[in-house]
Amino acid sequence: MAVKKKENKSYGRGANLPNAQSEQKDDVQSRYQQDFNRYQAQIERTRRVFESAEAA
Repeated sequence: MAVKKKENKSYGRGANLPNAQSEQKDDVQSRYQQDFNRYQAQIERTRRVFESAEAA
């Protein structure tokens, strides 16, 4: 899945304001959190497949 390049939202708002920086950081944080959750779900599914194969 390709990462869509986000539009630069900083102009017209004062890119050097500290809250613009923190908003960008939160954005990155949430994207990493989503990736992490997706990978964790994938691991969980894989583990269940192996457990059911062992039980069979």
